[in-house]
Amino acid sequence: MPSMPAQGLDQVSTAGNMKELRRFSRNTLIYLSSNILRAALPFLLLPFLVRELGPEQYGRIGLITSAFALLLPVIGLGTHAYVRTMFNRSTEEELRRILGAATVMVAVACVVVCLLIFGLGSFVALPLPAALLVVGALAAFGQKVVSIRLVLWQMSGRPEPYGLLSVALSLANLLFSIGLVFLAQMQAEGRILGMWLPAVLAVPLILVPLYRGGHLELSLPRDLVRRMLRFGLPLIPHNLALLFIVFVERAVLADDRGGISLGLFFAAFQMALPVAILSRSINLQFRAYSERLMVDGEHRRVVTSSYGVMAVLAAAALAYAWLLGFVYGAIVGEEMAEGYPIAVMLVFAAMFRGFYLVVVKGVHFTRRTRPLMGLTLCLSALFTLLLLQFRDLYAVAWLNLGFNFALFLCVWILAARLLPQPWLTFLRREGSD
Repeated sequence: MPSMPAQGLDQVSTAGNMKELRRFSRNTLIYLSSNILRAALPFLLLPFLVRELGPEQYGRIGLITSAFALLLPVIGLGTHAYVRTMFNRSTEEELRRILGAATVMVAVACVVVCLLIFGLGSFVALPLPAALLVVGALAAFGQKVVSIRLVLWQMSGRPEPYGLLSVALSLANLLFSIGLVFLAQMQAEGRILGMWLPAVLAVPLILVPLYRGGHLELSLPRDLVRRMLRFGLPLIPHNLALLFIVFVERAVLADDRGGISLGLFFAAFQMALPVAILSRSINLQFRAYSERLMVDGEHRRVVTSSYGVMAVLAAAALAYAWLLGFVYGAIVGEEMAEGYPIAVMLVFAAMFRGFYLVVVKGVHFTRRTRPLMGLTLCLSALFTLLLLQFRDLYAVAWLNLGFNFALFLCVWILAARLLPQPWLTFLRREGSD
């Protein structure tokens, strides 16, 4: 058979790259649209909730959601991240065992947390009702089951069902909240249950089809559990450290200028969310794409694509920060307009968090998460001390930006050490010196 001319090979390669780029862009657009809609639906309820509940009840919601955020990594055990990492490296049978073990482990963790809640409630006065905390634990279990289902669709290159489930849960959140707060008059607890019940009710709707379809095997093989815990347990303090930094920021600003600084910061944070949503949406598609390439050993393409994603995020952040200067005061009002410089810093902090998501995949791919835990704990401790030392609004904003930049840079260096990739030589041709 005659060989294809080099020009023909180049044309085939170019056509393949264009097709891949179109698919990447299409899937990213679907993720972006669903993330925007998912964030927008509860936001529509915000003005009515504030008016109905008042500041005290609304503050109670903030307290409860903070406790829920701490429950998520503890109950989740990093299982959905392990499923994502192993998806392209497992046979169908191995993946079935991984999904089953992940489900059972999360369920066991949920039961243990519930028992601890009731046990502690017998000896000390809990800040929240034990029954409500138990519902929160069940919701955390449901959220992790949802995350596993979403990861399977993400890694299979199926953004449509991913987006439909995400938006459906957000819509259920909205409808339950309206019914419980405004019709049942349950105040803060109604809003909390409105956020939690959709995840609880989604569990059978997700697990039953997976089980009947033969996609998960409910068992706990000892060797698999050890591997999953070795991967997932270090991610618990890693995620808690990232949450703790946010808590310290809010606590520091709550005492500055009688709480005015916290309001300015939170408004600026809300205005920076579009960049954060864009970062997460691109990374949802990029993570699945790059995992396949790393399994195939195509690290040069991973590195080139990583630089491309970071360039897109940087351009988007620059353009958005510039445009925000023209509309910031009109959106947030004259009293909040002085927070524009804070919003700019938080926009670039969101950009660096997106960069972090681009490079942390290398650490997860090696399944060596202990160094990541140690790195995050050290950075969080350092920046917590700095936050407690410099307590004004601009200092906190600069430290937020500095923390996200340091997190990105240090994780990039760590990933390069754990998984050597041609970050500095990616332009060289294969086989060249």
